[in-house]
Amino acid sequence: MEFRISTFELQKAVRLLGVSARANADDFSERVIIEANEDNIVRFLSTNNLTSIEVESPAKVSSPGETTIQYGKIHSFVQSYTPWMDTYGAKEFLINSTSKGVTVSVDNVYEDGKISKGNLKLVTLNGCNTPKPKTFKSDTFILNSSIFKNAVSKVVYAVGHGQTQRTVLQGVFIQFDEDSIYFAGANGTLLSEYRINNPSDHKEGSFIFRHDGVMALKRALGEETQMFWDISSDRQVKVKFDNVCFWGRKIVGYDFPVYRNIFDTFDNKIVVEKKKILNSVYPLLGVLDDSDNHRLSIEIKDGELSFYCKTASIVCDTDVDFDGSFKIDINGSFLKETVEPIADDIILMKFSDRTKPLILDSGNFENQKAAIMPISGGN
Repeated sequence: MEFRISTFELQKAVRLLGVSARANADDFSERVIIEANEDNIVRFLSTNNLTSIEVESPAKVSSPGETTIQYGKIHSFVQSYTPWMDTYGAKEFLINSTSKGVTVSVDNVYEDGKISKGNLKLVTLNGCNTPKPKTFKSDTFILNSSIFKNAVSKVVYAVGHGQTQRTVLQGVFIQFDEDSIYFAGANGTLLSEYRINNPSDHKEGSFIFRHDGVMALKRALGEETQMFWDISSDRQVKVKFDNVCFWGRKIVGYDFPVYRNIFDTFDNKIVVEKKKILNSVYPLLGVLDDSDNHRLSIEIKDGELSFYCKTASIVCDTDVDFDGSFKIDINGSFLKETVEPIADDIILMKFSDRTKPLILDSGNFENQKAAIMPISGGN
């Protein structure tokens, strides 16, 4: 096998492979399968137990073939070069595979015109034990990458990854109906939902996309593009965009908790500017007691909204339109993580009593609901 590929294309492919490949691993996740075809397309594939990614790159293929190499070494070598900058840099790489191994060669032109020649010799690995993901069949729905990345950023903070042993809470729940697509994350203490208009022909159904797959896919996405999703498999999520195909895993065998009724568990509501909530919470974060779940008290009394803990307090610079008093203890860090992603200047805060969740939402759009469970005890 032999082909030439531009530095830009090879560096892009190697960078994307890092979404799935693991440098210095002792299993197949450290391997990259390279397949060069007569149609002058080279396919790079990396896979691990949870995610896979394949990148198609244009190249000048003089001898088709397939080989398997170590990811960490080619990544370190290739990424160290400056792409061609009109008069200096590395224009292209020559990759040659024989029975003796794989050689990666490059000519690097310096700004003074001098040339250095680089060569990397790699051992050919056994690719037979590397599992290849199932082929992308046809798209179930299409979604813009900016919409997906934005939706994930709104709810991923609430996903129970590393925070709970409940498998069902280890991913992002995605649900479709006639009008909307819902993205939701939960960890038993936090719940967040973001709703967008459904622009696709897929009008029903749901799945749970594992956290590791969601974050790997988000990393792989570059500039704005269309994402073609194939969710027909019982266990896999397949996504195509540009010259990339990505595979992640669903969480199967579990039903995501029925949660929307939680957003209706309130009797009262107030509207507060987002910046005034955050300006009140930020100074307190460093003094919250981490042994007491970062307990932060929120109190409404005599028309004032206050935030406080054992050692500090701040009265929010706002007039509260609420006749009565209310107090709740919540995790202050969770409040910050919940309010920050809400894309609105106004926050709608809903509540009943200190034993029920504090509900927050976008004040103008009401499309980004969240619930924070109270902390028991306290005064």
